[in-house]
Amino acid sequence: MSRRRTGDGLGAIRRVARVLVCVPIFLACYDVVDEGGAGKDGGARDSSTDRGTPDAGTADTGTDAGTMGDAGTVDDAAQDAGGQDAGAPDAGGDAGADAGADPCANHCFNQQADCGETGVDCGGGCVACPDSCANHCTNQQADCGETGVDCGGDCAPCGDPCDGHCFNAKADCGETGKDCGGECSPCGSGGCSFPQGVPEEDFTGGVGNDAAIAAAVNTTMEGLSGCNTGSDCYIGDQYPDAQQWFVAVAQALRDQGFCAGQHELGYTDEIAVSNTGCTGRWYGYHIYNYGGSKVVWNPGAQRGWWSIDPKWCAGR
Repeated sequence: MSRRRTGDGLGAIRRVARVLVCVPIFLACYDVVDEGGAGKDGGARDSSTDRGTPDAGTADTGTDAGTMGDAGTVDDAAQDAGGQDAGAPDAGGDAGADAGADPCANHCFNQQADCGETGVDCGGGCVACPDSCANHCTNQQADCGETGVDCGGDCAPCGDPCDGHCFNAKADCGETGKDCGGECSPCGSGGCSFPQGVPEEDFTGGVGNDAAIAAAVNTTMEGLSGCNTGSDCYIGDQYPDAQQWFVAVAQALRDQGFCAGQHELGYTDEIAVSNTGCTGRWYGYHIYNYGGSKVVWNPGAQRGWWSIDPKWCAGR
């Protein structure tokens, strides 16, 4: 009985020892299975646990077979197949940015009148537009409220357009003929022309001038030439022949009631004008510059005065 008990005690001790030896081994096997299992090694679990040997299914075999970083990493595959590389957001982002761009950005510098501007790149939110009427009183135009060219409105008052109209070689300001009728001399009462053929011995001359006649001559030449008194006035296109100019001026003066004409028609280079009739004084005016086909104005045109023997004035 005592031997049997002793033997039974030894058997129990042996069983406990085997358990103590197997527990670490089991734990080691469990660790191998867990590290090399199907979740990480892609099937290595069966090869290690079936044999019960830690070396047969080492972690190296499982991890090398299907590591997430070597054979075909999830990151690389996802990014290459359809991530940032395959459908990069740059294209969509740029398109969206362009579609939503402000059409009025930098509109003050686009050479257009847009986005509330009142002129090209001015007004609205840009710099103020220049005043179109600045200096309008000196721009040779009738604009910006003017009633005449550079006069009236907020400019200087316009002059009377009919000042001197009886001597401008035009039929205007109520006249019924050229510089006659209305408030001018009656038409048809034109003055005489200078008698032709008067010999030198029947002339008497002197120095002097009549201011009223000189002014009338200048005004008449202004009307015929379109130039202002004293200006450098070329008339070669209008009157290519000097004699045409003499005839035109003399006739215009006669239409105003003066006696006027050349000493010798078609020959002399001056006209004679009188406001006292044929028997009064005739004042001479050299009104044409032969060298330049230009008007000669008074006082430069003045040539003194003459009177003729009254016998040449009979019937005039």
